[in-house]
Order: sequence, then C-alpha cells, then structure tokens
Amino acid sequence: MSASNFPNLTTLPGYPLPEQREKVGLATKMDYGYVHGRKRYTLARKIFGLAYQKLSGYDKALLDAHIDEADVAETFCWRHPWTGVWYLAMYVDIPKIELVELAYWETYINLRSVRLAAIEDVFGDTDVWGDAMEPPIDVWGYS
Repeated sequence: MSASNFPNLTTLPGYPLPEQREKVGLATKMDYGYVHGRKRYTLARKIFGLAYQKLSGYDKALLDAHIDEADVAETFCWRHPWTGVWYLAMYVDIPKIELVELAYWETYINLRSVRLAAIEDVFGDTDVWGDAMEPPIDVWGYS
C-alpha cells in the first residue's frame, strides 16, 4: 500500500543531485573458467540523493510527518525536481535531520525508485486533460 506523496517543500534540494543506477546483473563463474551472466531485474532501479541545506521549521515538520508515515517500508510518489518525471520511490534509510542554525535544519535523503510512476506531460495552455501538475494515479495497484 502506498503512503502519501513526498511533501512539497518550499526549499528545493541543493546541487549536485546525485543519481545512481543499481547493479542489476549477476555473474556466475563456471568450472571451466567461463562466466555466465544474466539480469536479476528487468528494470534498472535508481538511487537519488537529495540534500537540503536550509529547511525551515515548517518544511522539517512536513518531512518528519512523511518519514513517520512512510518509514522505509512504504512506497510513495516522488517527482524529480529537474526532469519532472514521477517515480514510485521509498526511503533507503531514515534521514538524519540536524539543526544547523537557529531556525534552519539540514538533511540528506536517499530515495530508491521502485518503478517509473508516470512521465510529466507539460503542455502549457494546451493541457487538454488538466493533469500536467497532478501526481500520477497508481491504476495498476502495485504500490
């Protein structure tokens, strides 16, 4: 079952925005020296790193509530801040949030994509369906 979407924070993540593919191949060494390889998964999942250097108290409260709800076992929809692509994602581990100034917090979040949720269809004024800024609906019920 899917938790709520990743919160819309007023602070954008800092750059660089790391993105790394998980290793999907398996290699087995055989007796005669040759190596047999195959893919473990059909979809190459990605791990995204989000660094927030100055979160306000409001953003920290939103993030805390989402972490409490989703934990590391629930999936949620997350929109890539640069590409606009929606991913069904989950936390790799629980983020550590630190107070760095009097009213600002800092955190680093690792997200693992479970699958591609949808691709943003930004058409501007010609958005016939009216869903260009809406999060995707999981019609297959996988989440």
